Amino acid sequence: AYIQNQRQLGDHKIALSGLMSRLDSKAHFVDFGRFAETGQLNERARIVLDQTFIGLKDQWQMSDARQLRLSLNYAEGQPSSDEVLDLGLSDSIQQRQFGFTQWSGSSEMEWQIAPSQTILFGIDYQHDHEQLFEAFNIDRVSGQTTRRGKKQGQETLINIGGYVQYQQDLFTSLHTTLNARHDKHSI
Repeated sequence: AYIQNQRQLGDHKIALSGLMSRLDSKAHFVDFGRFAETGQLNERARIVLDQTFIGLKDQWQMSDARQLRLSLNYAEGQPSSDEVLDLGLSDSIQQRQFGFTQWSGSSEMEWQIAPSQTILFGIDYQHDHEQLFEAFNIDRVSGQTTRRGKKQGQETLINIGGYVQYQQDLFTSLHTTLNARHDKHSI
C-alpha cells in the first residue's frame, strides 16, 4: 500500500508519504540442504518479507531565487512471521533472521544567482542499522533451535555527505554542470 499527501502552506509545500510492502512468494529455489537429502526441488517453502517506509518533505520557496528542500525518512524491513521454510527435511524446519532499520535526512538550498545560473548546496545523512543474515534449524520433535554457521550479529552503517553544484544554461537546449561531493561513511 502506498499513500501520499501534499499540502501547500504559505511558501511551504509539504509532502508525507508512506509505503508498506510485502514480498510473498513460493520459493522452489530455496534449498538449505533439501535437494542434497531428497533430490527434489522444494514445493512448500514460502518467502515473506515485510518493508515499511515513511517520508516527510518540505519544499520552502524562500524567494523567487531561493528554495530550501528538507526531507526526513524512516524505513524498516524483516522476514514476516508468515514465512514458511518447511523444506521437507526429515528432522528439521528452517528459519531466517535478518532485518534493517534506517533513518535518513537531507537539506538542500538552491539559489538562482542569475537568470541562466543556479548553485545548489546540500548535505545528507543516512543511519542504517542491520541485523545480519543468520539461518537456524528448528528440530521437528523438540523445537530446539540451532544456529547454522557462526553468529553474524549486527552492524551500523553511517553516511554523511555534502555537495555543491553549479549549473549554467548556455543555450535553451545546452547546459553545463559542475559539481563536487564529499562523503564520510562506514561502509
